[in-house]
Amino acid sequence: MATLLSDNFNRADNASVIGAPQTGPSPVVQTGVGGISGNQMYAPTGPMVATYDLGTADVEISFLAVNINGIIASVVLGYVGGTDYYYVSFVGNNAVSLVRVTTGGSVTLYASSVKPPTINSSVCKAHYKDGIVRAYVDGVLVFRWLLDAPITSHLHGVRQSTNQVRIDNLLGTDAPVISEPDLTGGLQTNALTFSDGAAFISPAFGYRGRDTKIQDTATGA
Repeated sequence: MATLLSDNFNRADNASVIGAPQTGPSPVVQTGVGGISGNQMYAPTGPMVATYDLGTADVEISFLAVNINGIIASVVLGYVGGTDYYYVSFVGNNAVSLVRVTTGGSVTLYASSVKPPTINSSVCKAHYKDGIVRAYVDGVLVFRWLLDAPITSHLHGVRQSTNQVRIDNLLGTDAPVISEPDLTGGLQTNALTFSDGAAFISPAFGYRGRDTKIQDTATGA
């Protein structure tokens, strides 16, 4: 796993330029205005989308999200244009969502409340590889989603909804291989991963527990 992007934003405040990271390519601000405030990235004019050409479609991007109290910080995946990309949105004490931006507008494909991020101290991460988007909050997997079509663009980055959101310790790597168990006879998309066509666990494979025969036959069961 190689580091493709690393930025702690420890440089002078700037209301119109994000600047070059410690590792990796300089960002391109696609919409809005990006800058630096208090050694953190922010959006003087939002929503702001900043992308980095990381040279691969398969990436893992994380950051420390600050001041996401009812407002959104997001990881952008596969940016093609202003009406063609995905982002994983993180809101303090709220659901983590996968959003598809198209010419018809923004569509929320999935939202998970497995582990909502905190307002000021959560590490938010999105991982894309082999057609699957995974989202994490503080190392906890909150969802997996199989896309209808694979991401091919090498442009990835961040999205900040307003000038109040702050992002710190941005890190991008080539996506590591994630080993996941398979269930005999079951499709991985149904058994382990949500998608447009299979946004549920197949009833044949829904049970994840242990043998309960002893408990079932006990007095009072």
